[in-house]
Amino acid sequence: MCHQSIDGRAADYVEFMDWPVTESYIEEVGKLYNIQTSFQWRAGGIHNELMRKDSLTGDVYYTDGNQIIHLPTKSGKNNTRLKWPAMSADLRIRWCSPYV
Repeated sequence: MCHQSIDGRAADYVEFMDWPVTESYIEEVGKLYNIQTSFQWRAGGIHNELMRKDSLTGDVYYTDGNQIIHLPTKSGKNNTRLKWPAMSADLRIRWCSPYV
């Protein structure tokens, strides 16, 4: 079972959209059903993506057991998003979930 930690993790964690208990809940459900759990996140989470100014999207991280795998963002263009709060009712452009 894999959970997308939308607020990020570790040193760059910003509690923004996810409940503080979510990850421990996911871990406990995995234990209950004997399912290996892993987590994936972008550096800085969704807050960093929404408030990005003249920079690349954050690096990707994921867990594999007790190991954290880092996939650096190597390509793309520096970009500015600054789309919080979202000003459009059109959900196709309102959120950046493909990036997070």
